[in-house]
Amino acid sequence: VCSSDLMPIGITLNCHSVREAKCTIENDKIIYPDKIPDFINIEESNENKKEVFTQNIDEICSLKEGEEILLTGEIFVARDAAHKKLLEFKKEGKQLPFEIKNSIIFYAGPCPANGKEIIGPIGPTTAGRMDKYSPDLYNSGLIATIGKGNRSEEVKECIKRNKEVYFTVQGGIASLLKTCIKKSEIIAFPELGAEAIYKLSVEKLPLTTEISANL
Repeated sequence: VCSSDLMPIGITLNCHSVREAKCTIENDKIIYPDKIPDFINIEESNENKKEVFTQNIDEICSLKEGEEILLTGEIFVARDAAHKKLLEFKKEGKQLPFEIKNSIIFYAGPCPANGKEIIGPIGPTTAGRMDKYSPDLYNSGLIATIGKGNRSEEVKECIKRNKEVYFTVQGGIASLLKTCIKKSEIIAFPELGAEAIYKLSVEKLPLTTEISANL
């Protein structure tokens, strides 16, 4: 029950970037502390970004924090359940489904492909959930990860110490990001469904270098 002096409001809880947003409501105005960027189409946003290929390890390691790129090449998709299995395999001395050294892992759980689609909509999941697994993999030579949101101080230090990288990719555009996927196959743990490990061939996947040894 609201008195005449109170007005109800609705709040939508979304993913990481929205949960981090702050505003002040004054009467009929919503005031944001920071300037809201204008939306631009994907072609315009990619116009001045350089294309980086996954096999060019030296170039990936030389990227500076804040640098935006278009990634092309082979990457692997794995999230919570797959990471747990990967570390169990390592601990038990079993052969891993792919070579960790110099590989890139995308934290995602793609939707099933519909009809003749290569893959269904695919977007980043919150990277912090993989923090407990990440130091082991980065120390084993994993060159980069792709996700959204912040990383723990331990993971940040590990990435910088090994001169490796953490990329972020825009959330909320999974249907658009799937157009960057040119090949897709499940290579391990199919019983995990959307959390299986996929090998993807990507073309011009738009990323931001979030954490790097280079400032």
